Amino acid sequence: CLSRGLGDVYKRQGKGDEVLLGLAHILKDCCDPDLDFVGHIGGDDFMLVLRCQDWQERLQSLNRSFQALCRQLYKPEHINAGGFNAPDRDGEWRWYDLLSLSVGVLALSDDADDIVNASQLAELASHNKHEAKKIRGFSVVCHYLDDLLDSSLVALSAEPTSLQNSDRPNQG
Repeated sequence: CLSRGLGDVYKRQGKGDEVLLGLAHILKDCCDPDLDFVGHIGGDDFMLVLRCQDWQERLQSLNRSFQALCRQLYKPEHINAGGFNAPDRDGEWRWYDLLSLSVGVLALSDDADDIVNASQLAELASHNKHEAKKIRGFSVVCHYLDDLLDSSLVALSAEPTSLQNSDRPNQG
């Protein structure tokens, strides 16, 4: 969450807002306007609908651009340490890692809209995002809708598929 830690240490400088605006621009730049969609859900949550075949490479590029943005905003000593100490909401001092992106991917086939509705898609994508947030640093948790349907749509019991280790073909 951008408002914790970063907002406390850098609040006078408006860094949290600067990060959100910068991320919005980076997301827009990584999308193909003829194929893709970027939307702001609220707070520090965004959604992308990537229909391009090179979506995995675009996520890697997104991370590189986001890290470059963040390096411009942090104090050099925080970059060198990989994070910083700041009081939490209860006033207790704790360690905050540098900002990173957590991405939940729900890879769909062309007939997905015939199988599940928008609410179910949002729930599945949100589940993937929450799983990605459990991983430190840049993380991508990817489930393929077809695999989830095979293992039970309700249970969501499938293990996440690594973006780098996936043996599935690129799906747009």
